[in-house]
Amino acid sequence: MRSERTLLDSEHYRITASSPGPVLVITRKPRAFSTKAEVDEACDPVQALLDNAGRARHRIVVDSRRAVGRNDPDYETWFAHHRRRMVLGFQRAALVVATPVGMLHVQRLLRQDATADTVRVFTELEDAMQYAESTAPISARVEAAAKK
Repeated sequence: MRSERTLLDSEHYRITASSPGPVLVITRKPRAFSTKAEVDEACDPVQALLDNAGRARHRIVVDSRRAVGRNDPDYETWFAHHRRRMVLGFQRAALVVATPVGMLHVQRLLRQDATADTVRVFTELEDAMQYAESTAPISARVEAAAKK
């Protein structure tokens, strides 16, 4: 049976540690970002928490199903650094999106960020959690990309 402990709860994000296992879950809340400063203000504490927790010792699931969807160039530029950094350095990384269209959008961003080989995208939280909690080997291609 899985249990959670809340590590951060802000206007934009909730981060929990899932037990058993070293899985951190970032849940994006539905509050929209309106400026780059707001993105940085919301994301900097998340990044600090992930750094302090020890990325190499954990697996990450980012659940963005409740996020307000945006794909305008300004927003993507504001968020690019944080988006890439949020999934780097973990044993496994999974993203959860609400729709197949969202999956296509995220896959494009992962290719743009050069993280497509190290992050898996799902539309169901349970599938993402199973992937993150799995002890099955990740393909050699994914392991090689993760070491870059």
